[in-house]
Amino acid sequence: MSRPPWSRVRAAVLAGGLTVGVLVGTAACGSAQSEGRPASPSRSPKKLTAFEESQTRLVELALKNPGDGAFSDEKRLGPEVGAGRRGMLQGVYDTDLHRGQSVKVDLACTGRGSVALAVVSGEKRSKTRRASCTDDAPRPVPYVFPVEDGRVQVTATPQSVKGAVGFTVQAVPEDAETVEDDLRADEARAFLPDEESEGINLGLASGSLREGIPGSIVDVKKGQRIRVLAACLGTRSMTISGVSGKAEASERIRCSREVGTGSFELTAEATTLRVELRRDSGATGGAAYTIRSP
Repeated sequence: MSRPPWSRVRAAVLAGGLTVGVLVGTAACGSAQSEGRPASPSRSPKKLTAFEESQTRLVELALKNPGDGAFSDEKRLGPEVGAGRRGMLQGVYDTDLHRGQSVKVDLACTGRGSVALAVVSGEKRSKTRRASCTDDAPRPVPYVFPVEDGRVQVTATPQSVKGAVGFTVQAVPEDAETVEDDLRADEARAFLPDEESEGINLGLASGSLREGIPGSIVDVKKGQRIRVLAACLGTRSMTISGVSGKAEASERIRCSREVGTGSFELTAEATTLRVELRRDSGATGGAAYTIRSP
């Protein structure tokens, strides 16, 4: 599904993108694409099986096109990719980041099992985040971590993963909360019709519930049928409403870890339509809405 360009402009923050990819365990990953120095193996590495080779290629392909949306222009470091049975996968990166900024790690894995993901920056180690693997085609999942300084170590530890594991890293010059909200807004927007869908697209807006999402005023014709669709991902709830002359409609949507969606329709009674999105106090996450005429 195609997505409109993201409104936020970010500056590049990487300084040369030094990467050192290390696979710790029985052997280094021979298929990892980034420059790397393997840990000393305790015994000779085993060749990848045909299944592991195919799973490794699937992960590599997935990481080349993770569907970044808001972050598609940021330089990607890595990938670090390896067979699950070969143990911990690790990358160390030098960036221009400083305390209060963050890294986004896109993780992909196959073959069931799970992966424990953690980041060390400065003297702090992040809380471990866990991802589940499936036999389906891998879809990179983004995880956001705050950093303390420019050197970032990312570690992915496979647990009973029979396929492959891989990740890429992007340095983002914003705090972790803002980055997570942007990611959630991007995912919410993916649940809405795109520009190629049936009907006329009159407007689209998305952003952070924490910061607030601007309303829209669009030109319409009296008697025109309007449909407004909205989606959110985060906490608490939001209300999307529309007014055209005496015609009014609204929909309340619950936001949670799963994308919540809602819509309403009205017939314009004026030459303009005003759409507003109001969030509950303390709501966090991302949301999006689109205004369409069938």
